[in-house]
Formats: sequence, C-alpha cells, structure tokens
Amino acid sequence: MVQQPLDVKDLKIMRLSMIASVSELCLTYPLEYIKTVEQLAPRFPMKVVEETPSKLQGPKLGRNKALEAPKRVLTYASKPNQFPELGNIGLHWYSGLTAMTIGSLIKTGVRFTVYNQMLKQELQMDQAANILFASMLAGCAESLTLIPFENMKVAAIERAAFKDGKVSVLDEIKQGGATRLLQGWSPTLLRQIANSGVRFTAFNAIMQLSEGNVPESWASAAGVLLSSAAVIALTQPIDVVKTRMQVHDAPALYNRNSLKAMYRVFLTSDKPLKVMWAGWLPRYFRVTLQGVLTAQIFRIFGS
Repeated sequence: MVQQPLDVKDLKIMRLSMIASVSELCLTYPLEYIKTVEQLAPRFPMKVVEETPSKLQGPKLGRNKALEAPKRVLTYASKPNQFPELGNIGLHWYSGLTAMTIGSLIKTGVRFTVYNQMLKQELQMDQAANILFASMLAGCAESLTLIPFENMKVAAIERAAFKDGKVSVLDEIKQGGATRLLQGWSPTLLRQIANSGVRFTAFNAIMQLSEGNVPESWASAAGVLLSSAAVIALTQPIDVVKTRMQVHDAPALYNRNSLKAMYRVFLTSDKPLKVMWAGWLPRYFRVTLQGVLTAQIFRIFGS
C-alpha cells in the first residue's frame, strides 16, 4: 500500500473530527455511564449498592430503569437537596471521562488516517465494497488504540457505581498487571469493526437510495437514525460481552475467553434476551446524538 500524504483539506477534516469526537463525548458521556451500569447491574446484587451508599455512587438503578437515570439527574440538578447521597452535581456520571477523552482523540486520528488512506488506494473493487473495506479496516485500527482506555472507563464506572472509591491506571496495573488494560480486546475489536462497517454501509446506502427523491437534509437525518438503529441491533450483544469482560474480576470468571464469557453472560441467565440487549436505549441515544453533533460541527465549522 502506497501511503498518500494528507493534504490541507484532509487535515482540516481530521481536526474537525477530533473536535466533534471530544464535544459529543463530553455532552453524551452520562448516557455511556447509564449504559455501562445497566450492563453491569446483573453482575452485582442490588443490595450491595443500597447497603453501602457513598458520595461517589450513582442512583440506585434497577436492571430495567434506563429512563429513571436521566430523570433523576435532571431532578437532582434542579433540587439537589432531595438527593444528598449523590454528592456533587453529576460528577459520578463522568467517571472514566478523562481516559475516554484521550482514547477518543487518538482513535479519531487513527480512524480518519486509515480510512482516508484506504479510499485513496486503487483497489479492484466497486465503490460500495471499497467503502465497506476501508471502514472495517479503520474500525480494526481504532480498536487497537481504544482497548486500554475502554478498560479504564469500565473500571472507573464499576467502582463509582458499585464499589466505594475511584480508580487510577496505577491501581489497575498494580492489581492486575499490564494485561489488565487489555481485557476484552477481542469483543472490543469485533465491536468496533462491526460499528464502522454497519454505520458507514447503512448510511451510504440510505443516502444513495434517497438521492434525488427527498431533500438532502431529510435523507441525512434518516441516515443517522436508521444507521444508528442498525448498529445497536447488530452489535449490542457484543458490547455487553465486552463490558462484562472488562470488570475487575473478569479473568477469574471467564479465563479471558470470549466464548466462555458469552456463554456465562447469556445462556446461564434467566432472561438471556434482556441481558443480551442491556443498555440498548442509552446507547442508541448516544450513537444517534454522536451522528447529529458531528454533522452539526462539520456544518458550522467546515466552511
């Protein structure tokens, strides 16, 4: 593969992508917190959360209360005295944000560079196949950079929501060694490849089908909504396995084996379908808002 230098336009798009990535992460991270808590909730008895309150803990979520969390956050923001156990306004909802922000910047740069370089290659493929191949390769490349930061995010949320204390990189490395930051690498890799492939393919297909039939703004909105739905429908079970494999005691539970984790998470559950799509609603909102915010940032600053 011959590497093509990035021109001024490419660099501008990459900078905008990084701005969009960090902006949407800071705005939508509470949804990521809710999703992760929903996915981890069956792993921890609810009585542990209720019997050991701390200022760092989030609200006492049940297994199927995705809508209760944002409602309580809004209520607490307006009437903080009603929820003294939540501590400072919303800080726990951003547990792991620093790690994810750093990871997001690196991931965006890697993803854009790989995707851009692959599209510039003269491959013997039609346009749709070339886009799919480039997006999946970009997803693979970004996953390799994101895995340690995903582990830190899950560890921070695990301790903030279900335990008593914060987490640091040094704590995790001391307790589990450097491999602690690589837990769940295979489902993370698979999820990111599937995310990129499904999103790019679905969005481009919708835009091509609607070309000349509906206004471009409508087609773009439909593309974001439908491609986000496709991503959630096809990758949510992978996301659940990834989250479970990144908790502190995952190596002892699953022996770092994705198939064993999938079996224990889904097939030993009383309600496997419910567990399989745990946290789908906050994740759908976040994926959709991610697409909308990115498009708006490009529209405002792209000129």
